[in-house]
Amino acid sequence: MKAVIYHADGYRVNRYRSGIYQHLIEELRKNVNEYGMSLIHLTLAGHQGQGDENFYYAVNNPDEIIWNREYCIWQFLANDADEDEHYLIFEPDFRIIDQVPPLTTDLCLLYREDPCPITPAWRMCTKRAAPFFEEVIGYFDQAQRDWHGDSVGYSHMWNVLGQPKIGDVLEHNGISIEFRPYGWYASRTSKARYTKQWKGGEKLQIATPEFLAATDPGNQTT
Repeated sequence: MKAVIYHADGYRVNRYRSGIYQHLIEELRKNVNEYGMSLIHLTLAGHQGQGDENFYYAVNNPDEIIWNREYCIWQFLANDADEDEHYLIFEPDFRIIDQVPPLTTDLCLLYREDPCPITPAWRMCTKRAAPFFEEVIGYFDQAQRDWHGDSVGYSHMWNVLGQPKIGDVLEHNGISIEFRPYGWYASRTSKARYTKQWKGGEKLQIATPEFLAATDPGNQTT
């Protein structure tokens, strides 16, 4: 299995602290390497790649962050992914905390009771799932391509799939899909068993003391 992230600097890049995403990606690479995975970084042409492997894609607007993420993931799976590899696709603010149970279908998604029942921040799949990503991106809210449009798309897809729940396994257009608990893989709390996400300002909790000291506004000189 290989870990996959998308990141390219957009309008939100310095929202929490200058350089935070580059730092998070470097620390994530170390984290996944400890679990025997390499890190694939999907990004935009002209941006820095920080993975063990890097793939570059062309888009119309770098600030359409969410649209670009889903587009690049789709393009990677359709054109650049290996036939026999499994991919854990998540975000720079995730960390693996225990060995992830292996993929047994073409695609694994996380379910939670929420207005967006399928979280777009975590997916595990093979190359065979590429058409699923192509379909979901077609359901995006085109007015929110910069942020939140993915929630609209995945909520719609959940209805298309028949509103599946945890433990369900189904087939959609020839793609086998299983649903695992959100809390085990993306919770911010002690519910997390295998992977965990530090969202929003919590990102600073997984930054190293050295990074925090170097970027502390109180330590900056003019």
